[in-house]
Amino acid sequence: MYFLTTTVMLAIGIWMLVRASRTRKELARYEFEHRKDGGTVRFESFEASEKHRKRNERIGVLVNIGILLVLVGGLGLLAGVALPRFLV
Repeated sequence: MYFLTTTVMLAIGIWMLVRASRTRKELARYEFEHRKDGGTVRFESFEASEKHRKRNERIGVLVNIGILLVLVGGLGLLAGVALPRFLV
């Protein structure tokens, strides 16, 4: 059960990092395609601007939680593999 838990944590963390990377790329593409001459990004409405801002903030949350899960899951998996060999 221990190895399953740490492996799942590691997999979810990697998935979160990949998802954040893809979302960041989508937002960068939107900003590139809708950038005006002055360097500002044009949105159709205030709601679209807020949606874009919230998605950008969500990327930061996904990255932080993803890194935490990868570290905890990876170190837990490493400890589960390495420690029994030293305790024998």
